[in-house]
Amino acid sequence: MMKREIYQEKTERAWSKLCDRLDRDGLLSEPNRKPHTAKIVMWAAAAAAVVALFIVSTPRTVPKHEAVADNLISQRNDDRGTVLIKTLEDNSTVYMTGNSVLECPSRFSDKERKVNLDGEALFDVTHQQRHPFVIDTKGMSIQVLGTCFNVKCGSHGDFELDVFRGRVKVTDKKNGGMEVVSAGEMVRLENNRLNRYKLVDDRNLRKYNSNMRFKDEKLCNIVKAINTINVDKEIKVADVVRNRRLTVAFANDNPQTMAMLLGEALHLKCIEEGNVITIK
Repeated sequence: MMKREIYQEKTERAWSKLCDRLDRDGLLSEPNRKPHTAKIVMWAAAAAAVVALFIVSTPRTVPKHEAVADNLISQRNDDRGTVLIKTLEDNSTVYMTGNSVLECPSRFSDKERKVNLDGEALFDVTHQQRHPFVIDTKGMSIQVLGTCFNVKCGSHGDFELDVFRGRVKVTDKKNGGMEVVSAGEMVRLENNRLNRYKLVDDRNLRKYNSNMRFKDEKLCNIVKAINTINVDKEIKVADVVRNRRLTVAFANDNPQTMAMLLGEALHLKCIEEGNVITIK
């Protein structure tokens, strides 16, 4: 009984303070009115309704330039023997080698698409003219609009970038050195300087063709990633099944085998006509 009286006394004291505040702000119809404890729930509900009405009635429009991205999500590939492939919110594809870490938002800001990379990855970036894609590494800042390239950055400051499609701007954070690298070219950090060379082969692209791993990815994203690094056959997906999700891994498989495995995993048919394989 004593506890109940103490609780009631504290409740009434707290409610009195609230009423005084409402009275000072002119929100009470009868000045200095103090409700009984039995009416607290009803008054609280009414006050909540007033607050809710006020919030709904006075919305704040957030300017586009104030929009910010979600908190960064860390994508890590701890398996040195496989390539982990992730599709980002803008439909760009990232192929991460072993011991690589990618930090990216689940939703990009309105200003730019920015990620952080530690390790090595192949990027196939979706083109968005007014929405640049920026990759931050320990010593470099990389900016692209829409392209395919491989970037390697180590903890000791070593850096190399190969461009297979489009153009990429690389900026050295330390000394401000900048290079624009086009398709068929590469740039490497040597003696604290960015040096540009002709790309003599595509080994850094072809190595992603083996031991690929997908985790809870849409079928259309898996096929897009496979097609990017395979030119012998093109895999297509029927619209009715393109959003089916699955987790799957491939080990040195050709496009025909990968299409067949995808079809079997989802109980779908694979039809091959010329250089096109359709999953439906």
